[in-house]
Amino acid sequence: MTNPGNEFWAAIAGAIVGGLISLAAQLLAFREARRLRGVDRRDAQQARGLSLLFKLMEITSNLDALANYVGEAFALTLPDGSKPEPWSALLPLANLPERVRFSTDEIALLLSLKNDPLFNGIVSFDVVYNGTVEVFETYGRRRLAATEALSAQMHGVIGVTQLSREQAAWLAPRAAELNQLATGIRARVTKDRTRARELVVELHKTLAEKLGLSFKIELKVSPKQGGQPA
Repeated sequence: MTNPGNEFWAAIAGAIVGGLISLAAQLLAFREARRLRGVDRRDAQQARGLSLLFKLMEITSNLDALANYVGEAFALTLPDGSKPEPWSALLPLANLPERVRFSTDEIALLLSLKNDPLFNGIVSFDVVYNGTVEVFETYGRRRLAATEALSAQMHGVIGVTQLSREQAAWLAPRAAELNQLATGIRARVTKDRTRARELVVELHKTLAEKLGLSFKIELKVSPKQGGQPA
């Protein structure tokens, strides 16, 4: 005959053991879920970091192309060996690069990296770049307005225009404004390109340190240096 007291305590012990097993399983499940949430958060951070880096690299590439284009114009020499005025050498671009905008999530990720100099350098650099593209557009419109009524005799890619006194007087202030714009474009795009390259390198380094991104990037030095102001 079994002892009812023993059966009671055996049942209690079984319930406790079963509860402990259930609790342990839940704790393991919670720990795994938390680990997965951490992995998901890490993956999201890495994705945003890569997106920001690729946009910054696109900006750098576009600025490099624009700086080279402007440099070639300023390096142009006329058949007689003289240098043309900047406005006459720098032709408008038919296809300017697309504008680039950083997303709120990308900026939030940038802030979370806790690198204040990097954050301050990048946070509005898309606005700086888009402003540079807009300056090119403004220059193109104003140059077209100043030259659409003029004819030219072409020598290869160089056009020579004979102006009457009245035409010269009409064109002079417009040419002065265009020269100022062209010179400003040259300085701006060269400065922006240099800064963009610095920011790409620093962002890549910070993403590697903070988020474990281990891939390498290489910014090739442009063979064309005509974009550098004298």
